[in-house]
Amino acid sequence: MSLTDCAELSFSFVRELEDKKTNKIADTVTFECELSVDDAAVEWCRGDRALKNSDKYNIVARGTVHRLTVKDVDSKDAGEYSAVFKNKSTKANLTVEGCHEYSLHSCLI
Repeated sequence: MSLTDCAELSFSFVRELEDKKTNKIADTVTFECELSVDDAAVEWCRGDRALKNSDKYNIVARGTVHRLTVKDVDSKDAGEYSAVFKNKSTKANLTVEGCHEYSLHSCLI
């Protein structure tokens, strides 16, 4: 077993995800966490669905810090987000208040 394997066995989330809240339509929200090991292959999820880099989601990892940015937020993006590595995870909720598709006009005024 290499030193890297040993480090991965004893890893932890040094900084957990934090809940986010927005009331702006088309806002951008970023979740961030930090692991105790470098270059971990963290999987991001919304509910039980795995997320990938796309026009909607930007996933970035630099060393021990991992970020998920949700772009053009609307009420459909509300829910639980998680970062998963091996058998551990950290979770947070995104709350979208006040703006719904049917009231878009009132949110822009």
